Amino acid sequence: MSNNRTKKNVVVRELRDKLEQLELEITCAICMDQRCSIVFQCGHTACVECSNPSKLKLCHICRQIIKRRTTIYT
Repeated sequence: MSNNRTKKNVVVRELRDKLEQLELEITCAICMDQRCSIVFQCGHTACVECSNPSKLKLCHICRQIIKRRTTIYT
C-alpha cells in the first residue's frame, strides 16, 4: 500500500512539473504576467501589451527586427 502511494506521489509531482513548464511556455517572457497571444516572424511570442509596435521594435529573445505580428489563439 505504501509503495502504491509513493508511485502516486511521484506521478502527481511529475504532472505538476509538466503543468508548471507548460504555463511558463505560454506566459509572456517580458511581463511574466499575461498569456502569449502574438507570434513574430522569428517564431517567438509575447502578449498583446508587450508586443505593441510602439514599444517593441526588436524581438526580446533573438533581437531580430519585428516585421510581422500574428495573433495566436490558445
